[in-house]
Amino acid sequence: MPKPCWAVMRFRVEPGEEGPGIAYQSEVSVNDIHHKYQNEVKATIPKALKQGIKGWEVTDIKITLIAGEDHEIHSLPGDFILATLMGVLKVLEKSGTKFLEPICKFNIKAPEIYLGNIVSDLTKMRGNFDNPEFENENVILKGILPVSTSLQYHIRFSSLTGGKGRLRMQIDGYRSCLDEHGKTREFKGVSPLNTSQWILHKRGALK
Repeated sequence: MPKPCWAVMRFRVEPGEEGPGIAYQSEVSVNDIHHKYQNEVKATIPKALKQGIKGWEVTDIKITLIAGEDHEIHSLPGDFILATLMGVLKVLEKSGTKFLEPICKFNIKAPEIYLGNIVSDLTKMRGNFDNPEFENENVILKGILPVSTSLQYHIRFSSLTGGKGRLRMQIDGYRSCLDEHGKTREFKGVSPLNTSQWILHKRGALK
């Protein structure tokens, strides 16, 4: 109230391949949901994923509009914007999402005598690495590390090897991690999951 509204939709949400980002498609005829309303749904999908259910942007996901209807008299574009945000977040709440963390690839060359300490450090930092290679009296290690655990490692590494080692690190995308290693953030603003407040907010009755 005071204005009736009508926007009915059903979404299918699936994990996407890592890297491409958001994929959206509609299987709904324009006879069921008018083309102009479907355009609003498509444009709103990225906004619905901006904070997700853990406070971070959701990516690598496939969303399909599989059913729905509009009303010839009562439907407005804003109804589909409002409902898309609600619907997508409700699906994510039921399905759950996983954290992705930034990682870097590393290349280490150091005297072989420090191999045990270096491997211990890498393990503590949740690193993954290949079998060591040996070159004269040096050892070479290559692998990946979470950025969160390795930001200051160059200081530790230099101290450990007495400046005789070489450590190169480069950002190399993201990988999934356990929830215990992630950090949930509070939703900024009114959450579409709070249905009553969200509708009032979008109708201008709640700031």
